[in-house]
Amino acid sequence: MPLARLLKNLGALLADRRGNVAMIFALSLMPITLLAGGAVDLNQAMTARTRLSQALDAAALAVGVNTSLSDADALRIANDFIAANYPNNRVGTVTSITVVIDDDTDTVTVTGEATVDTIMLGLAGIDHLTVGWESEVQRARQRLELVMVLDNTG
Repeated sequence: MPLARLLKNLGALLADRRGNVAMIFALSLMPITLLAGGAVDLNQAMTARTRLSQALDAAALAVGVNTSLSDADALRIANDFIAANYPNNRVGTVTSITVVIDDDTDTVTVTGEATVDTIMLGLAGIDHLTVGWESEVQRARQRLELVMVLDNTG
């Protein structure tokens, strides 16, 4: 008899559906928290990308003003402008900067990447996010012709 009653109680326990909402909520709480925290981490990455774009634009304009720079001098000027416009005490860390001067098209291209450490996405194994940007400017030209025409025929 006790075995039959135990099996009956076990069957009743398995058939009972009360409390399922609490169990489903408890199981889904971790993914929901991870997604909400991941949104905050992605917002930080987009903030770092905006800051990186502004710093690279300033660096590209600074390099583009000078028409006769070596690659080393151009990289030094770009790094100085990026350090001034992207301080280390803010979100993200600049990891790589490249400067390409194309003499055929008279353009300067400055490319950079920044890494942002994550908080909540670290729970999913994503320790940092990398954002990148590329700024291209037309170099200043030394030769300029200015023509002015005055029509006095009335």
